[in-house]
Amino acid sequence: MVYLLLLAAGLGGCSSGSSNGTGGEPSPGDGTGETPAVSAISPAVFAPGSLVFVSGSSLDGTTLAVNGEGVELLSQSAHVLEFIAPELPPGEYQFELRSAEADFSTQVRYLEALRVDSVSLGTDHACAVTREGSAVCWGDARYGKLGNGARSGQFPPVAVAGLRNVVAVSSAGQHSCALDGEGTIHCWGLNRHGQLGSGPGFPPAAPVAVDGLPEARSISAGGNHTCATFTDGRARCWGSNGNGQLGDGGSAGSAIPVVVQGLADVAGISAGYLHSCAVTGAGEAFCWGANQSGQLGNGTLEPALTPVAVQGLPGRVLAIGVGEQWSCALTDSDQVWCWGDDVLTGAVGESFASSTLPVQVAQFGNVHQLSVGNRHACVLSGEGLVDCWGANFHGTLGRTYDRTPYSLAPLRVERLTAAGAINAGDLATCAVGESKELRCWGSDIDGLLGTGPAAGRVGPFIVGGIEGATGIESGEGYRCALVDGSDTLCWGDNGYGQLGNGSRTATGVPTPVSGLADVAALSLGGGQSCALLGDASVSCWGLANLSANLLPAWESGVDENDYILVPRAVPGLDGTAALSIGSYSLYAIGDAGEVLVQGVREAYADGSIDYTATPAAFPALSGVESISSGGIYSSAFQSCALLSDGSVQCWSIFDGASGSGANAPVTIAGLSNIDAIDTSSTHACALGEGRLQCWGDNTAGQLGDGSLNASEQPVAVKGLDDVIGVVTGSAFTCALVERGSVYCWGSAYGPLLEGESSDATEPVAMPGLVDVVQISGSSGEVCARYADGVITCWGDPGSIGPGYFPAGEQREVVSLP
Repeated sequence: MVYLLLLAAGLGGCSSGSSNGTGGEPSPGDGTGETPAVSAISPAVFAPGSLVFVSGSSLDGTTLAVNGEGVELLSQSAHVLEFIAPELPPGEYQFELRSAEADFSTQVRYLEALRVDSVSLGTDHACAVTREGSAVCWGDARYGKLGNGARSGQFPPVAVAGLRNVVAVSSAGQHSCALDGEGTIHCWGLNRHGQLGSGPGFPPAAPVAVDGLPEARSISAGGNHTCATFTDGRARCWGSNGNGQLGDGGSAGSAIPVVVQGLADVAGISAGYLHSCAVTGAGEAFCWGANQSGQLGNGTLEPALTPVAVQGLPGRVLAIGVGEQWSCALTDSDQVWCWGDDVLTGAVGESFASSTLPVQVAQFGNVHQLSVGNRHACVLSGEGLVDCWGANFHGTLGRTYDRTPYSLAPLRVERLTAAGAINAGDLATCAVGESKELRCWGSDIDGLLGTGPAAGRVGPFIVGGIEGATGIESGEGYRCALVDGSDTLCWGDNGYGQLGNGSRTATGVPTPVSGLADVAALSLGGGQSCALLGDASVSCWGLANLSANLLPAWESGVDENDYILVPRAVPGLDGTAALSIGSYSLYAIGDAGEVLVQGVREAYADGSIDYTATPAAFPALSGVESISSGGIYSSAFQSCALLSDGSVQCWSIFDGASGSGANAPVTIAGLSNIDAIDTSSTHACALGEGRLQCWGDNTAGQLGDGSLNASEQPVAVKGLDDVIGVVTGSAFTCALVERGSVYCWGSAYGPLLEGESSDATEPVAMPGLVDVVQISGSSGEVCARYADGVITCWGDPGSIGPGYFPAGEQREVVSLP
């Protein structure tokens, strides 16, 4: 019998810490020394025989016991342990890490696995058909989309009320539909667009039957519409129709089913967000609806109110699936062809460009099932193996520890064999195993992975492939580490060439920046990267479009899309002592505290800007030691400067971080003897004499003063008096304290850990982080550098890159009592 291990309590007894190094570094060995500290155990639930990861500090030299019995370790280092979960029946057990210095323990319990025949994922909920023919749903309950009568909260799997003899279920967006053995369709959830098919009205508390239809053969829920096939050979759709996705020849929505025009002998159908596709018994593919990215596959970008034939597919089409703005088909020669949007995800599989005609992804063998999600797709072979490609922003491709944001080529899902069914959703992927157990991986937003609310945010995990790091910097969706003081390794998003390795292919593996040596400091932005070299010169790479970005468009070294793929020296910045990249500005500080700016020099209240394409003096500032530029992807353009006299000046067109709304730099009142500053798109913080003060927006409690009240003047962060570093994100703040521990506060969807499900208005200790000497963060994640040069990262389940558990780690969905 298969059971699951579930952490019954938080990772108690673990301290944690954070620091960006700007305020000083703790000495190696400060903190808890050889006492084992655990920051994360993943998966939070798992079946006996599953691979388990433990992350933390001082784990080398420890032994592991569960229920008092020793467990053999597969691998062991100072920061990571791996082992196979032992066999135990349901119940609560002690989990212990033992060392010569001290022990770590927490309570765990085993639970029986949920057994299902099939599964379907919506945006923040999922549903499955059980072996007994009932339907269960889990995740977010808004709009009644779990079918159990609840309209709020998050739930583990719960029975859908009133359904029996269920043979299929389909979930998408904010609603779900089920097909029973008599061919009747039942739907529940959001009904704002009539997508339930029972007429207009408030979302019902339980499933409602779609009446007046012949016997249905299959069902597909889309973003705001639903489609089905029937025994009369016709396809019918209902719900939103603003882009012609119902296929009835018009654009008016319908709360009751309408016949898709021009199709007969329909064998399969797939409803997307703004378009739909179908395959006939003769193996022909047709699509209709929106076509802004070529997702209809007919060689044009024109929308279609009725089905149009997909062009160029060889052989007979066996199955078809659609995502947000793309579509895929499986042919009788085991080939998968895709078309539509590929700019962000690589989902079409050939290059990062949209295609209005089918492009072959790969030649597979013995394909049993094709499943297409929002931005990724998977195929299941007859041997039970699963391959996925496209977006991997949440670990949806099922590659443990692989943070590649997307993959053009199909990747084999690790440690998954003998799968019987798959489903690729918006943010996650699920597979039904040989024993009907259900395994899911990807984002755990609202409990989407089926292990209960917020189970995904379990803690920092080590970034593989980096040893001896001397610095870490974070950009938006990517990050770079300095190794041994000179080499630079970057990983994550690379759509603009910001990794500097000569390509625009993202990678989860830290890779060297081409031709870059003797690096003294790094500064990363939204799509641009710069390095300050030992000779006081500056080199930059990444996005170079002058109309919206800060890098100069040199005559050579720039590709046709204004991407600088390898570092290039920036003329006019020799003699730089420090630098900072903001939303649209590069600031270079000279030895005497003078400032040069390239990009946006000043922004005015009327929306106009003063822009310079080459470095120019920024006369409003002098005596500057450092600049922090926040507001990535924000119109605020906010920046703050730390002056040599310990004061802080800020400028912005946003009434928040500057405290004045002024365009020219203004002195922030109440700040003196400041050692470090950091700004985000919503707030700013200043560190001086171990005390931290913050100001700006406080919607999520990111100011740390115990309230949710915004402040134009700095307010003291509660409970911290030995801070040596600070990082601000879009709605959170983290601080590194002198003993090498980390505290965070603000949004629960940022870097808060230990199961935090609500915003924190005061600092919360991060578990298992000791001997940390630097922290760095972006809008959704934080990375920390240990004294021994190892990097660990964590954050929002929706953030790209290293996150809350090993990307792609499989979780078994539990059947909770």
